[in-house]
Amino acid sequence: MLRNWSTDPIRPYTNQTERIYKESDDEGSSSGATRSLVGEPSPLRHLFVYGTLRPGDVRWHILEPFVNGGGSPDTVSGELFDTGNDYPAAVFGQEGVIQGRTYELHLTKWEQCLAVLDEVEGTVAGFYHRVEVATHRGTTAWSYSYGTGLNLTRIPSGDWLAHRSPSR
Repeated sequence: MLRNWSTDPIRPYTNQTERIYKESDDEGSSSGATRSLVGEPSPLRHLFVYGTLRPGDVRWHILEPFVNGGGSPDTVSGELFDTGNDYPAAVFGQEGVIQGRTYELHLTKWEQCLAVLDEVEGTVAGFYHRVEVATHRGTTAWSYSYGTGLNLTRIPSGDWLAHRSPSR
C-alpha cells in the first residue's frame, strides 16, 4: 500500500503499526513514495504536542522525564479547538495549522512514555487516540487526535498557549 504523506498526513495507531520506507528506482534515486509493512513495531520516537503536554502547561511534568532536550517549535496541518474543559482538541489533516513542539523521546524510555500518555490521554472526555502525523519540519511523529463527543470552539490561531495566555 503506497502512502503520500503530503496528501495523507495522518494514520491512526493500531497494534499493527506501519513502518515507512523510501522506495528507490534502479539507479538508486528516491522516488519519494512510501510503502508500509503491517505487523512490524513502529520505530517512531518523536512526539508532536500542541496542548497541555507543552512546557508551561499542566501535563508537561508527565512528558518531561521522557524527552531529549527542549524540542523544536513545529506545526502540523489541522485545526485546533477549545473543549471548554481546560484542554484542546486537535483534528489533523484539515486546512489550517496547529502550533506546537516536536520532541525526540529517550531511546530507552519511548515505549514507556507512549504507554503512560495513551493512558493519560484516554482518560479525558473526547475519545483521544494516538496517531502518526507529518510535521511541517519534516518529522514523522506521534500525536493525540480528538475523537468525538464534545462541543468544540475553533481556535483560529491554532496555538493553545496563546489562546489561554489572556486568561492566565
